[in-house]
Amino acid sequence: MAHVISTNKDAPIMENGTSPLLESVPNAYFQLTTAQMLVFGAITILTAQFLRGFFGGVKAPFVGYRSKWEPGLLVRLRFLTSGRSMIMDGYNRFKDSVFKVSRLDGDILILSNKYVDELRSVPEENISAIKAHQHALLGNYSTTWIMAESDLHTRVLQTKLTPSLALLVAPVKEELDFALDKEMPNCNDEWVEVALGQIILRLVARVSARVFLGPKVCRDEKWLQTSIHYTEDVFMVILTLRFFPPYLRPFVAAVLPATWKVRAHLRTAKKIIVPIINAGRKAEKEDPRYEKPSTLLQWMMDAANEDEGKPHKLAHRQLLLSLAAIHTTTMAASHAIYDLCSMPELFEPLREEIVEVLEHDRAWLKQGLNKMRKMDSFLRESQRFSPSSWRTSHIPSSSLPSNPQPPPHTHFPKTKIHPTHHLPSPSLVTFNRIVQTPTTLSDGLHLPAGTHFCIASGAIARDPNIVPSPERFDAFRWSTKRAAEPEDSHRHQHAVTDKYTMHFGHGRYACPGRFFASNEIKMIVAHLIMRYEWRFREGEGRPVNLSLDENLFPDPEARVLVRRRGRGGVDRI
Repeated sequence: MAHVISTNKDAPIMENGTSPLLESVPNAYFQLTTAQMLVFGAITILTAQFLRGFFGGVKAPFVGYRSKWEPGLLVRLRFLTSGRSMIMDGYNRFKDSVFKVSRLDGDILILSNKYVDELRSVPEENISAIKAHQHALLGNYSTTWIMAESDLHTRVLQTKLTPSLALLVAPVKEELDFALDKEMPNCNDEWVEVALGQIILRLVARVSARVFLGPKVCRDEKWLQTSIHYTEDVFMVILTLRFFPPYLRPFVAAVLPATWKVRAHLRTAKKIIVPIINAGRKAEKEDPRYEKPSTLLQWMMDAANEDEGKPHKLAHRQLLLSLAAIHTTTMAASHAIYDLCSMPELFEPLREEIVEVLEHDRAWLKQGLNKMRKMDSFLRESQRFSPSSWRTSHIPSSSLPSNPQPPPHTHFPKTKIHPTHHLPSPSLVTFNRIVQTPTTLSDGLHLPAGTHFCIASGAIARDPNIVPSPERFDAFRWSTKRAAEPEDSHRHQHAVTDKYTMHFGHGRYACPGRFFASNEIKMIVAHLIMRYEWRFREGEGRPVNLSLDENLFPDPEARVLVRRRGRGGVDRI
């Protein structure tokens, strides 16, 4: 093989996950430690950002400086752990205008939500959400580049998945029953300690795969491992490369083990999914009795044009959808159980509502999920405190045990708990955009090309002028408002967005799968609280959310106690 550094998306991967490119890199390169590489990359980026500040960008106040003499490097480093307080401070001081925060890989302009309605109407050619996602995900290195190639997945989610929600409840219920039997420990007679996040991760991966790929693949352990760990390795790539300027990233990516793992996951996905696509197309042509499955993959096959419909591209998109769906849903459901354990008085009202709906409908139905208004309200309030918007982040290894040892009676599912988790994580900002062409808004605010901006959705959700008593967790705040405002009750639902509720985004690029995700979370949480009792370990309270940059996420190593409920709770679901 020639001695070149390649970013070819289909570069060969060895069976052990290593890359033959490794052999083409001088051994001396590896004498640099990871820390040295990151420091070098960070200094290079900071220099570029410093120079850029003199030659362009929106003139806006920076927040986070303790004095005008404080070096920018210290502010950027402090944003790693104090991003939430910096954003809140900026919002409280400049919520009707604009301000900037300084992150290690660049400055971010945060706009007032008064601009949201105007910005929604600006064409993608001028202000791009796709470019912002590509910028965040480093698509050429993380294999997420296909997201920008076409909007097939978005079209199908909007035109097929969401209209089919009623048909999907039964298969989700069936797979959830199967998954609970497989993933939950034997806890009939005693309290058992479990890693909640890991259990829910496996439940969500199974249920999502049932809808995306069908009943066979969703029980394929190889697919489950691939779809789960693909996300973690993608964000290891993103995290590492963020410390380096663009011209160095091809060299770093070529020797980064996470890059090889990501490509290995993609190859595995293609090996699993491409034969399914080919077999389905063959059966459709040759068997007049063939019935197409009601899966997201089949809907994408039907909707794709010639290029989009190439089997390897369809398989690639399926893996990317797993990245978008699995970990964010897992975190939202985990937050919900933690919130319930911290407020155990909420268990019974939610259980009573579930029983009431199921006794009336005699089955799990979409309209029944819609009638679970207390559950919907609770999930929206949980999301308000622990946002579920989709952004890139990581959990530093220093925040996790280096060698976690399970205590007695601890149940861990098959998924390996890594010393470092790299996940798509809930963010305090949403509505991320990159300006493509210079744009001037109606009040004269000028946005030069290249400006990266967003909205402080987390701070908006804590604004007392928008949400009364915002620091109080009022589980049924939104169901009460729906009852009091029947003509406008849809505005207060979990999956509905507006310029004040932007955790799922807003506008044409709001999360297209949010209605499915909301139903999935409801069903998972409902089954978990109807079948089991939950509580924290003696003397412990709700796990503290971890914070990094603008991101907020549950502690992946948090443990809780679980015990099977009496047959009365199980029989009713």
